[in-house]
Amino acid sequence: MLIMDYDKVVGKAKNWVASGKKTLKKGELERIRGIFDRFYLGNKGYVDKEAYDKARKSAKSMGELMVDTIEFLNGEIFRLEKKRRKLPMDNLQLKEAQKANDMNLRFIREFLKELEAP
Repeated sequence: MLIMDYDKVVGKAKNWVASGKKTLKKGELERIRGIFDRFYLGNKGYVDKEAYDKARKSAKSMGELMVDTIEFLNGEIFRLEKKRRKLPMDNLQLKEAQKANDMNLRFIREFLKELEAP
């Protein structure tokens, strides 16, 4: 995965969340909730249930939580990669965080594709 492509997708999601212009119909919101539910299932270790329940109320909140989770994982990946002495547990955490972040990128792409659909 190219970092530039990754930053572009996350930046696009941030811009959409910041603008908050598009209002969604009930069917559109339900499809987005489906993507968000899959996102949560893949990130239960990084997102608490209360934040998930609160974010399900609007597409903007779901987008914010997805972007925040991805940025948190980026920080964790950076921290673990820069550690001088890595314990076996650190390598395992790093691999899990990288795997989760790759999966999250797919979810946020689906999320944006659904928002941009006519």
